[in-house]
Amino acid sequence: MAVLHLLLGLLGKALFLLSCLLFVAFLGYCLYLKYIHMKYDHIPGSPRDSFFFGHSPTLLRIMKRDGVVHDKFLEWSETYGHVYRINFLHYVSVFVTCPEATKEILMSPKYLKDKVVYKRLFNLFGQRFFGNGLITARDHEMWYKQRRIMDPAFSSLYLRGLMGTFNERAEKLMEKLSEIADNNTEANMLQLVNCHA
Repeated sequence: MAVLHLLLGLLGKALFLLSCLLFVAFLGYCLYLKYIHMKYDHIPGSPRDSFFFGHSPTLLRIMKRDGVVHDKFLEWSETYGHVYRINFLHYVSVFVTCPEATKEILMSPKYLKDKVVYKRLFNLFGQRFFGNGLITARDHEMWYKQRRIMDPAFSSLYLRGLMGTFNERAEKLMEKLSEIADNNTEANMLQLVNCHA
């Protein structure tokens, strides 16, 4: 009986210690979240739905209603400007919709690229998505080399020479879309664009 009483006493102390440690960890996480919020709150953005979850509840509601999350991003861009922040738990994303700023951020080596985001762009859903190209290159030297290789293909003189081909393919696509619209049938846009592009 004394052994059982001793074991229950030790178990009670262990549970009390564990609950104290969990409380301290929770308090530490709350302080860390507050630090992150204070660090990025100077950037305009929608008020957070939750101290802990940030904007996640809003985005989850949109997805549950089969809405388009990017429409919400566009709305926030129109409301808060070309640079705004979104909070997810302890992670802050800064969205930039200004073309000049986007160009500066993507082309300059002084802006670090997030390893997690770029890795996901490289391999989306377990399949190669953008690969290791201009969009996903984190090393500026590699990006610069690839950019120099691609520059001649996007020169204005070369693209003007292709305008006839672009217009011809666009006309064929429009004819096919008109035919589908006249028949009131569903269109597989991916297949149509791939066939006529």
